[in-house]
Amino acid sequence: MTSNTQHLENAVSRDNVAVLHDGLTPEKVAGYIRRARAVVSVDTAIVHMAVGLKAKLVAIYPLIADQHNPWLPPRSPFTQVIYSEQHPDTLRRTGKKNMDVFSLTSLMNALQTLLTLPAEAKNSMSLNARIIPGLGVATGTLARQLPLICEKFPEVAGCYAGTINLEFSIPVAVVRPDHRTAPLAWTPSGRTTEIFDLLRIELEFSHLTERIPAWLYIAHSSPHRRTPTIHEAIAPRINLNGATHCRLHLPAEAIVLGESGTQATEAINLSLSSTQ
Repeated sequence: MTSNTQHLENAVSRDNVAVLHDGLTPEKVAGYIRRARAVVSVDTAIVHMAVGLKAKLVAIYPLIADQHNPWLPPRSPFTQVIYSEQHPDTLRRTGKKNMDVFSLTSLMNALQTLLTLPAEAKNSMSLNARIIPGLGVATGTLARQLPLICEKFPEVAGCYAGTINLEFSIPVAVVRPDHRTAPLAWTPSGRTTEIFDLLRIELEFSHLTERIPAWLYIAHSSPHRRTPTIHEAIAPRINLNGATHCRLHLPAEAIVLGESGTQATEAINLSLSSTQ
């Protein structure tokens, strides 16, 4: 497979076409998906990651006569599905699906449809933050928390077991996280539980050429919950190079700013404490 893809790269011979040789991890794949104008993939985890990340997607699925496929992506104006028709006799004989029997014209038409759509209205917001020292405990606690979080939210599997501590000039409350865990018994004794919120963001540093996919990490029992101007972020290992400031890019509808943010945080804490 690697030799075939390398041959295709050489044959196309364009600067924007390359085989990815580095070890692909979930967070790296998510980063490539988020930066792509559109994703084209056969029925694999890439399809479901692209749907979750709200990317424009052409998904190629096998078509078997009179059989319903339960793994089709949900209907969306940003998803086009094309089919590779399977011959039942060949499928029975070989036990393998041929994913190359699709119309190239259908693929190009689907891409054209997606690329002419306006970008999804996400109302992105950018915030400046100061990088501050942490409490010095996140490395140990995250090593136990991340495996439990990843069971339902695997995209953070490649995150470094430590946090980037961010201070904003105004209170920030996350009111619509991308994922909220069930109460997790992550302590060594297992007698206490904690809820975690995760919000997809991008971090921008002056010394790096590209934004870094990351997640705001809200541990509901953390002392930081009492100070809504301070938040923690998790990400793949980053060489901060002594950086003292960064810029966050995140969906505006997911947060509340200012005094309203303080009130929103207090309301969330009260609501969660009453349900636990």
